[in-house]
Amino acid sequence: MKPHSIGRLATLFILAVAASILLLSGYLWLEMERVAKKIHLREAQSARAEVVEGLAEMERRGKGMARALALWDETRQQLSASEYYALWRDDRVRDAGIVSDQVEAVGLYDKQGRLLAPPRKDRSMLIHLPSQALRGEAVALLQQENGGSHFSLFLPVHADPGATSCSAMSASNSISPANCGAHRPTAMPTWHICA
Repeated sequence: MKPHSIGRLATLFILAVAASILLLSGYLWLEMERVAKKIHLREAQSARAEVVEGLAEMERRGKGMARALALWDETRQQLSASEYYALWRDDRVRDAGIVSDQVEAVGLYDKQGRLLAPPRKDRSMLIHLPSQALRGEAVALLQQENGGSHFSLFLPVHADPGATSCSAMSASNSISPANCGAHRPTAMPTWHICA
């Protein structure tokens, strides 16, 4: 048997080192992919939790604004005599500072769940209330339209502070904190307010 030359041994050694480096590189690449997927999954879970938390905060703030709006005497005036409804909806609600600037629209609904007046062209409003709101249930909707997200909150409120008749309030805004709505248990809503 012939002895191997140093050149041949060096070539075998270099090939073995190169193969080891390739295998190690492949293993590291697979590990980095696995870690990247794990990070992506955690980020997605965190983002979902953040959205849920943000929507809950919007609903909480909205309910606070709705209580204030529901107790406002001008709101109750609209429920009984809506001659100045458009002025109330477009100017008075904002001027009074009851709803935040993030609330896109405020509207009143009749007992059949229809808006008392057509919505403004520059505002996104549901023309009819969801059936759950007509039954006096609180309803929160997240809708995608025209490339944007809208959060609407529909909650029953009473037309009078003594709670002898019932109404409902809702809020609609682009995704940013603020909404309107309040709930007092009652059998049949007679009016609805949308903000």
